[in-house]
Amino acid sequence: MRFHEPWWLARVKAAGRVRGFLTYRQLCDLLPSEIVDPEQIEGIVNELEDFGISVVEETRLEVVQRALRHWDPIGVITDPRAMESASDEYNSYALRILELIESGARALDLALRLAALRVDAMMLGSRQPTGIEENIARLLAVWRDGGYVAAPDFPFARGFSDIR
Repeated sequence: MRFHEPWWLARVKAAGRVRGFLTYRQLCDLLPSEIVDPEQIEGIVNELEDFGISVVEETRLEVVQRALRHWDPIGVITDPRAMESASDEYNSYALRILELIESGARALDLALRLAALRVDAMMLGSRQPTGIEENIARLLAVWRDGGYVAAPDFPFARGFSDIR
């Protein structure tokens, strides 16, 4: 008798094969909603690792991508019809922002870069950083410096301190 794996496990493995790893967040997004038991998830992680797919904490680039989705100067990230294209656009800026972060840029420099992207790439507003740009830049700078980031206004802040 041949073992048939569940449809969702085949989907998880296919997603993991693309990069050779999945983040825990990606894994949880791919699992059916009824799978919530930590022991069951750990068993799935072990099976994926046996299959050659590592399950890792969120990468630094993904943290920046998540922050940029909350920046959302176009105001479309909550619209399911526009979310994918907006996420793609914001993700395209993430590497440049991460390079600034890793070079030790001050929060003000990060906020100015976000404002420049908003103006140059999206043709929105002035070069003066907005409050959200300043707040996101401060959070990213604190995260880079190893500080704990917790701000009730920013749902993406939870977990930043665990990512190095």
